[in-house]
Amino acid sequence: MIFIWGFRMRASKVSEGEFFCPKCGADRHYVLQRFRRWFTFFFIPIFPTGGSKGEQVKCQTCGTSFRPEVLQTPTSAVLTDTIRDSMRSAVVAILNAGSSWDPAARKAGVDAIASTGAAGYNDASLSADLSSMNGGELPAQLGRLSPGLNAQGKEMFITRLAQIAVADGSMSDGERSVLDMVGASLGLSATYVLGIVTAVSNNTRRY
Repeated sequence: MIFIWGFRMRASKVSEGEFFCPKCGADRHYVLQRFRRWFTFFFIPIFPTGGSKGEQVKCQTCGTSFRPEVLQTPTSAVLTDTIRDSMRSAVVAILNAGSSWDPAARKAGVDAIASTGAAGYNDASLSADLSSMNGGELPAQLGRLSPGLNAQGKEMFITRLAQIAVADGSMSDGERSVLDMVGASLGLSATYVLGIVTAVSNNTRRY
């Protein structure tokens, strides 16, 4: 009698959910799979041998497989919320470091937050945020935001804050410190941040 046995890799589902698929360019459903080597008898898996041989994330729309690190990129929905919440905290920080009373600075702050999709955000909303938020969670928020923003998105974030800082005609040391902290939290070099600040300052002086 002939016995046919061997080994083969077999995938099992670890978890599933929504992720941003780089191939589709949109939020999609995924399955996280773990691979193990199995002993087979007559081509039937009998029992696993050894530990895990790796994991992959598989998009259920396009079928493309990715390394598990792809799940660190926030979905579009989560990214939108994170951008809005981070901008609110950053605006509070930059205003508290400068001129939270100045009408021009406050308007620039409201405009920056409204640009993130915060419908109906106004000066009264800003006053409420200034009273209830202290910006202490800002570095952690920016750390979560950073993987989902490209270089252009990070530059725009800093630009919005720099526009608030110079809206009253000058930038204080405290405001500059906030900009440096935001830039570092987003993974931008000090030189890069300086270039953004200089461009905003020069553009403001032209008008």
